[in-house]
Amino acid sequence: RAIGLSKLESIYHVVLPQALRYAIPSWTNEFVYLIKYSSLAGFITVPELYYLANQVASDTFRYTTVFLVLGAM
Repeated sequence: RAIGLSKLESIYHVVLPQALRYAIPSWTNEFVYLIKYSSLAGFITVPELYYLANQVASDTFRYTTVFLVLGAM
């Protein structure tokens, strides 16, 4: 208030830029971890889903339906 800014203006022009300077590197690390671990989960999950779909299709002889459902997932 000493510099003539309202409370909202002081948060927007003073506090927020300082907070973002410290927060952005952490957000970047979290984004990298998110990409890394989601691709790892996809790498593990896709072969398992294909294997199970192949088993179900072999049991029911409905290959087209089973793999269309798998593809829609």
